[in-house]
Amino acid sequence: MTTTPVLSQSHFRWRTDAGTIDATPTWGAAEDTNWTQPADTNFRVRFVVQETAGGNPAAATVKLQASHQGGVYFDVTTVSTIVKAVDASSSAEDAATTTRRLSGTGTYVAGRYSEDGSPASTVNLAASQNTEWEFGIQIKGADVANGDTIVLSLLAGSGTSITLTLSPTITVMKTAVDNKTWWY
Repeated sequence: MTTTPVLSQSHFRWRTDAGTIDATPTWGAAEDTNWTQPADTNFRVRFVVQETAGGNPAAATVKLQASHQGGVYFDVTTVSTIVKAVDASSSAEDAATTTRRLSGTGTYVAGRYSEDGSPASTVNLAASQNTEWEFGIQIKGADVANGDTIVLSLLAGSGTSITLTLSPTITVMKTAVDNKTWWY
């Protein structure tokens, strides 16, 4: 019997968009640490998703969402404003399988990498199992101001609930060109 999973978004971490999903990543900050991100620069964010309710295996899906300046959450897609999904630097990366890189309790189940903000496929999680989803994204400089904040979050697929234990908060840093003073 399949049950509806109850998930917890429990940890996060970010890195530059370099290398491949299966290479050992060079992280930009410690796990669960908010950061300042340059606009118009591709980067990756990874989330731990923990199954927290007992029961039989069930298919879990999530998609990436963002909130700008405390506003409503919106889906991150390849055409969204403010935060958009981007292709990874490594070709054929979409739908690649993730391996455990962050903290999690219980048994690890291979997750997915996504270049369009939605999961590449579902992941079957049983009680006390966890997985990791990673997304390639960019903050669009034309849509933000220096010092703006972006909060990233996961939205569970239909029939699944997700508790947001930890969500990353990003402070936007506009490119140096935007802040340059010209002398004549």
